[in-house]
Amino acid sequence: MSTIERNSGASGAKPLVYPLSKRQADALPHVALAPTLKQAARNAGVSYATIRRWMDDLGFRSELERVKEAAAAVMRAKLQELALKSAANLDEFLDSDNDALRLRATAIAIEAAAKAERDQEIRKRLIHLNRAFAMIRNIR
Repeated sequence: MSTIERNSGASGAKPLVYPLSKRQADALPHVALAPTLKQAARNAGVSYATIRRWMDDLGFRSELERVKEAAAAVMRAKLQELALKSAANLDEFLDSDNDALRLRATAIAIEAAAKAERDQEIRKRLIHLNRAFAMIRNIR
Protein backbone atom coordinates (compact mmCIF):
# COMPACT_ATOMS: atom_id res chain seq x y z
CA MET A 1 0.00 0.00 0.00
CA SER A 2 1.52 3.33 -1.00
CA THR A 3 0.53 6.60 0.57
CA ILE A 4 0.18 9.89 -1.22
CA GLU A 5 0.30 12.95 1.02
CA ARG A 6 -1.32 16.27 0.22
CA ASN A 7 -0.76 19.52 2.00
CA SER A 8 -4.05 20.69 3.42
CA GLY A 9 -3.14 24.30 2.67
CA ALA A 10 -3.33 25.56 6.23
CA SER A 11 0.03 26.43 7.69
CA GLY A 12 1.10 24.01 10.38
CA ALA A 13 -1.74 21.63 9.62
CA LYS A 14 -1.05 17.98 9.02
CA PRO A 15 -1.19 16.93 5.37
CA LEU A 16 -4.15 14.90 4.18
CA VAL A 17 -3.06 11.33 3.56
CA TYR A 18 -4.79 9.14 1.01
CA PRO A 19 -3.63 5.52 1.06
CA LEU A 20 -3.55 4.22 -2.50
CA SER A 21 -2.52 0.80 -3.66
CA LYS A 22 0.39 0.56 -6.09
CA ARG A 23 -2.11 -0.34 -8.84
CA GLN A 24 -4.18 2.77 -8.07
CA ALA A 25 -1.10 5.01 -8.03
CA ASP A 26 0.11 3.48 -11.32
CA ALA A 27 -3.33 3.97 -12.91
CA LEU A 28 -3.68 7.64 -11.95
CA PRO A 29 -1.86 9.10 -14.99
CA HIS A 30 -3.85 6.87 -17.34
CA VAL A 31 -7.18 7.91 -15.81
CA ALA A 32 -6.15 11.57 -15.81
CA LEU A 33 -5.09 11.67 -19.46
CA ALA A 34 -7.25 9.10 -21.27
CA PRO A 35 -10.33 10.40 -23.10
CA THR A 36 -12.59 7.79 -21.47
CA LEU A 37 -12.51 5.57 -18.40
CA LYS A 38 -12.67 2.50 -20.65
CA GLN A 39 -9.54 3.67 -22.47
CA ALA A 40 -7.89 4.46 -19.15
CA ALA A 41 -8.64 0.95 -17.92
CA ARG A 42 -7.12 -0.59 -21.06
CA ASN A 43 -4.03 1.64 -20.82
CA ALA A 44 -3.59 0.90 -17.11
CA GLY A 45 -4.13 -2.84 -17.53
CA VAL A 46 -7.08 -3.02 -15.14
CA SER A 47 -10.75 -3.68 -15.71
CA TYR A 48 -13.27 -0.95 -16.36
CA ALA A 49 -15.21 -2.14 -13.29
CA THR A 50 -12.09 -1.60 -11.18
CA ILE A 51 -11.66 1.95 -12.45
CA ARG A 52 -15.36 2.66 -11.77
CA ARG A 53 -14.98 1.30 -8.23
CA TRP A 54 -11.88 3.45 -7.65
CA MET A 55 -13.78 6.51 -8.90
CA ASP A 56 -16.16 6.04 -5.94
CA ASP A 57 -13.20 6.32 -3.56
CA LEU A 58 -12.63 9.83 -2.17
CA GLY A 59 -8.87 9.33 -1.86
CA PHE A 60 -8.50 8.13 -5.45
CA ARG A 61 -10.66 10.98 -6.78
CA SER A 62 -8.70 13.53 -4.76
CA GLU A 63 -5.39 12.28 -6.07
CA LEU A 64 -6.83 12.12 -9.59
CA GLU A 65 -7.74 15.81 -9.31
CA ARG A 66 -4.20 16.59 -8.13
CA VAL A 67 -2.70 14.72 -11.11
CA LYS A 68 -5.10 16.43 -13.53
CA GLU A 69 -4.22 19.85 -12.08
CA ALA A 70 -0.50 19.13 -12.43
CA ALA A 71 -0.93 17.97 -16.04
CA ALA A 72 -3.00 21.06 -16.84
CA ALA A 73 -0.31 23.31 -15.34
CA VAL A 74 2.33 21.70 -17.58
CA MET A 75 0.09 22.15 -20.62
CA ARG A 76 -0.63 25.81 -19.76
CA ALA A 77 3.10 26.50 -19.41
CA LYS A 78 3.78 24.93 -22.80
CA LEU A 79 0.96 26.90 -24.40
CA GLN A 80 2.34 30.13 -22.92
CA GLU A 81 5.76 29.29 -24.35
CA LEU A 82 4.22 28.66 -27.78
CA ALA A 83 2.21 31.89 -27.55
CA LEU A 84 5.38 33.89 -26.93
CA LYS A 85 7.08 32.23 -29.88
CA SER A 86 4.02 32.89 -32.06
CA ALA A 87 3.92 36.53 -31.01
CA ALA A 88 7.58 36.94 -32.01
CA ASN A 89 6.83 35.39 -35.41
CA LEU A 90 3.76 37.58 -35.81
CA ASP A 91 5.87 40.64 -35.06
CA GLU A 92 8.26 39.66 -37.86
CA PHE A 93 5.37 39.04 -40.27
CA LEU A 94 3.99 42.53 -39.58
CA ASP A 95 7.21 43.92 -41.10
CA SER A 96 7.15 41.59 -44.11
CA ASP A 97 7.60 42.88 -47.66
CA ASN A 98 4.85 40.46 -48.71
CA ASP A 99 1.60 42.46 -48.67
CA ALA A 100 -0.65 39.40 -48.20
CA LEU A 101 1.43 38.08 -45.29
CA ARG A 102 1.56 41.52 -43.65
CA LEU A 103 -2.22 41.96 -44.06
CA ARG A 104 -2.95 38.52 -42.57
CA ALA A 105 -0.57 39.20 -39.66
CA THR A 106 -2.32 42.51 -39.04
CA ALA A 107 -5.74 40.82 -38.99
CA ILE A 108 -4.50 38.18 -36.54
CA ALA A 109 -2.99 40.84 -34.26
CA ILE A 110 -6.22 42.85 -34.25
CA GLU A 111 -8.32 39.74 -33.52
CA ALA A 112 -5.98 38.74 -30.68
CA ALA A 113 -6.11 42.22 -29.16
CA ALA A 114 -9.92 42.25 -29.31
CA LYS A 115 -10.09 38.81 -27.68
CA ALA A 116 -7.69 39.90 -24.94
CA GLU A 117 -9.91 42.93 -24.28
CA ARG A 118 -13.04 40.74 -24.06
CA ASP A 119 -11.24 38.30 -21.75
CA GLN A 120 -10.18 41.15 -19.47
CA GLU A 121 -13.75 42.43 -19.32
CA ILE A 122 -15.01 38.94 -18.42
CA ARG A 123 -12.38 38.68 -15.65
CA LYS A 124 -13.53 42.04 -14.23
CA ARG A 125 -17.17 40.91 -14.27
CA LEU A 126 -16.28 37.64 -12.53
CA ILE A 127 -14.44 39.54 -9.81
CA HIS A 128 -17.49 41.77 -9.28
CA LEU A 129 -19.81 38.76 -9.19
CA ASN A 130 -17.60 36.94 -6.69
CA ARG A 131 -17.56 40.03 -4.46
CA ALA A 132 -21.34 40.31 -4.69
CA PHE A 133 -21.80 36.63 -3.78
CA ALA A 134 -19.42 37.04 -0.85
CA MET A 135 -21.43 40.02 0.39
CA ILE A 136 -24.66 38.05 0.08
CA ARG A 137 -23.16 35.12 2.01
CA ASN A 138 -22.01 37.51 4.76
CA ILE A 139 -25.48 39.02 5.07
CA ARG A 140 -27.06 35.62 5.73
